[in-house]
Amino acid sequence: MNRIVQCYAARVSRSDFYTVVHKHLRRSLFDVSVQLGGLDRTNVVTVVDVFRGIAGMLHGHAQLEDSSVAPLLRQTSADFEAAMTSDHEQLERQLAAVEAQVLRLPSLADDDLELAALDAYRGWNCFVAAYLMHLDDEEKRLFPALGAANPAASGVAGLIVQRGDQGLAFLAMLLPILSHDERFEIMRHLRDAPSLFERGIGVAGASLTPAQLGLLKQALEMS
Repeated sequence: MNRIVQCYAARVSRSDFYTVVHKHLRRSLFDVSVQLGGLDRTNVVTVVDVFRGIAGMLHGHAQLEDSSVAPLLRQTSADFEAAMTSDHEQLERQLAAVEAQVLRLPSLADDDLELAALDAYRGWNCFVAAYLMHLDDEEKRLFPALGAANPAASGVAGLIVQRGDQGLAFLAMLLPILSHDERFEIMRHLRDAPSLFERGIGVAGASLTPAQLGLLKQALEMS
């Protein structure tokens, strides 16, 4: 391995826990856009089920941040806490409106389904636009203000350990959308749970390209 690859393979990520999780949220948002864009009578029930799952995840994510991050922001700046919770309240209202549109789709007659699905698609994408701006504000302004209380990307390893099999399923979805440095930090800290680490390597083998997997293994061997 040449020196350039060696330096790259062992580099520590400058990302953080919330940015890593937000990458997963962003992919989920766009996945729903694709699903709603292709909705018709043949797949309406399946698409609505997918939507329910993503909407539930978004509700849970906001509740988690309100309970765990908001108190930390309050210690730094009451304005920052208010900005995050206000955004969450507005986005929850917007999401609830889209949910009402989507959940009624299976009950509609064929003559009404196409137009209603198009309205839901447009409503969802307006929500996505607002949600992306919210994530950007959190990552660039709010969470960096937490300083040492803003967890590193490696903190995702702890989340995986806590959730066991569900954590490994999350890792499988996460690995392809992360940078090499983020993958390395998570897998390096996952070694503290040897049995999960071995299974995590298997997940990486199924999720990454051969080149990505090779670079990850080189980094882990060097660390």
